[in-house]
Formats: sequence, C-alpha cells, structure tokens
Amino acid sequence: MSRGLTVVTGASAGLGAAIARRLAATGRPLLLLARREAEMAALGLEGALVAAVDVRDEEAVAAALAEATERFGPVETLVNNAGVMPLGDVAAQPAGEWRTTFDVNVLAVAGLTRLVLPAMLARGSGTVVVVSSLGARQVFARHAAYCAAKAAVHALCDALRLEAAPRGVRVVEIAPGMVATSLADSIPAAELREEYLAGREHLLDPEDVAEVVAFACDLPPHVTVRELQVAHTRQP
Repeated sequence: MSRGLTVVTGASAGLGAAIARRLAATGRPLLLLARREAEMAALGLEGALVAAVDVRDEEAVAAALAEATERFGPVETLVNNAGVMPLGDVAAQPAGEWRTTFDVNVLAVAGLTRLVLPAMLARGSGTVVVVSSLGARQVFARHAAYCAAKAAVHALCDALRLEAAPRGVRVVEIAPGMVATSLADSIPAAELREEYLAGREHLLDPEDVAEVVAFACDLPPHVTVRELQVAHTRQP
C-alpha cells in the first residue's frame, strides 16, 4: 500500500517524535517540523525531510512544504502537534505568554492547515490530525491560557470538519490527558513548573498516544474518528 507525504509538527521530542517514529514505521515519507534540527535528525528516520522552523513562521513553513511536496508528492496527512503550556494566574500571567500560547497552539495550527487544505479539497482526500488536550474540556487553575487555546482548537476542528468532510477530507482531534513529555519546559515560572511536575501522576508514554494517532490515520479513508480522548486508565 503506497503512502503519501505526512507532516508532523513539534517533531523534535515527546509526542511529536513518538508520532514521527510510529508513522515512519508504516512506510510514510515524512516532513518533520520543529525548531531543533539536531534532535529531529537524531531520530534516524530514513528518508524523512527535516526542517528547522518555528511553526509561527508561515513563510518558512511554506518553503519547507514546497520542498517536501516536490520530493514526495502532495501532503496526505498533517499532524498538528506542536504546542506550549505557559501557566499562570489570570490576573498575573503576562500578556505575552497568552499571545505565545495562542500563536503556537491555535494560529499556527490554523495557518499550517490552511497551507495544505486547498490541495486536499481539490483531490477529495486527506487527513488533518490535531493534537488537542483534555484541557479543552476540563479546566484547571493556572491553566487559563492553555485551556482556552485548546478549547479554541477543539472549535476549530469542529468547524473545519463541517467544511472539509463533505469533500472527502478527514479531521481528527486527539485529546490526550497527562503524558510524560517535556511540555512543562515551556512553563517560564520555576515555581509553577515545579508545582505542575509534582502534581503529575498516572502518565501515558508518548508512544501510547502515537499508537492512537496511527490507528486513526490508518483507518479506511471513508472512516473518521472525529475525536478521541486518551488518558491513563487511572487518571481522574
């Protein structure tokens, strides 16, 4: 079975790296996007094209997509995984952290999707995966910016599905709970970062979520898992 080009963002570590490894095992050609080129190259995925870009830089992302599609053909699957999670009280968290959260977690998702969607719609096939969060539905103190952004992504997926599904394009939202990744590194405040890490328990491995992503992507094209909430069995 031939495989079309798959794009994975945030592919240098954590969920993105696990997803890239899992989808590479299915024979898909890959375009990996993240800021850290060495970490992506260290994955050792033969044939994968690696581009060190910030997903907020739409011009750089478009250039990487152009190179990848010239080499591998059109994008069959897009996995929007890149994300950040700065935490803080609503009254005190700097406005810049809110902007960064929405720029990376929402606007970059919309921007990259807009780059690949017209070709998918034109040929009547393709899959757009968005890695959301249980935080889109379950809100936590000091997570206002993050949960609001993930709620926006959830709404984006629902709206996109209404437009794209009738034309043969699948939209899949994967909403993980607690996962053992380095996402906490994006929490600038050391005290909040330590508090968050201390409160984590019953974590999924990144590979667990990657299996779910692969499952959704490998279904027959006429079958769509619209939304999957994925968590450790013991997570409340």
